[in-house]
Amino acid sequence: MQFSIFFFYIVKRIRKNSGVRDLRLAIETRELTKTFASSRRRITALSGINLAIEEGCIFSLSGANGSGKTTFLRLLASLLFPTSGSVKVNGYDTVKEEQKVRASVGIALGGERSFYWRLTGLQNLRFFASVSGSSSSSSSSRIPQIIASLGLEDVIHKKFMTYSSGYKRRLDLARALLKDPPILLLDEPTSFIDPQSALVIRQLILDLKSRGRTVVLVTHNLTEAERLCDRIGILDKGRLLAQGDLSSLRASFPNARWRLQTNPPLKESHRAILLKVEGVEKVEINSQGVFLFTRKERFSPSSLLSLAGSHNWEITHLALEEPSLEDIFLRLTEKQ
Repeated sequence: MQFSIFFFYIVKRIRKNSGVRDLRLAIETRELTKTFASSRRRITALSGINLAIEEGCIFSLSGANGSGKTTFLRLLASLLFPTSGSVKVNGYDTVKEEQKVRASVGIALGGERSFYWRLTGLQNLRFFASVSGSSSSSSSSRIPQIIASLGLEDVIHKKFMTYSSGYKRRLDLARALLKDPPILLLDEPTSFIDPQSALVIRQLILDLKSRGRTVVLVTHNLTEAERLCDRIGILDKGRLLAQGDLSSLRASFPNARWRLQTNPPLKESHRAILLKVEGVEKVEINSQGVFLFTRKERFSPSSLLSLAGSHNWEITHLALEEPSLEDIFLRLTEKQ
């Protein structure tokens, strides 16, 4: 027993001195399942979700309406409990240690109705700070910082009912930050708002990451997910179809897209000829050029060069284009 303790101590010192940091999970789910039952039917909102999200990571969850995204956030926040499986947030079990979980997360679900419309933005923040248990001294110093970080200075003394959609979203995020939580759960924070507000919110998300916070971002904006997130999950009908960083998702994508330019330029009538090249499954010819959609394991550029030579086409440009997150999303959800 003494040897085991001594060995653990030595390993810990070696890792510390070598600069190796233990990766700590902010969120972990195991076979997470949630069903809702009524007198008429039983609906499975989530089925067998296994996820491990590291501290300081921006994780995006994308999926169609009704795929289970908001249910997932509510489970992480201990606002709902699993039907089966388990969820740990900041190391705490969401069922057995729900108060510790709730103290660890800030959640912004875009709920305008939960604010008091006749109170000013500042009065709303002070009220929610008081009911969350924050001391008046910490709130008085923290609230101005949050207001400045979200650009709310011009409207903070106005009644909430006068706010635009963009400012309402900013105030919703401000409320989520009141406790300075290590984990933020954000549901579509940039949807249906003006570009300036969306930019402010995206920059804040990046700032949170730079301060070691973990952000779970539900978004339909796949371009936003590509730009902001370290890892991405794709949810469909309650099942997690894929997860990983963008490079790993691209590597698993079976198709490739090639941009082709020739002299003379190809026309619509050449589509049938290009489809004869082995591995070419689809051809698009438009004002931006010619695009070949191919199967990675079957297509070879040399076969295209041979075809071009036989038709006296000079290939002036041929480049492989990485699939976008939208391409990957559509491919995965089409299969379902």
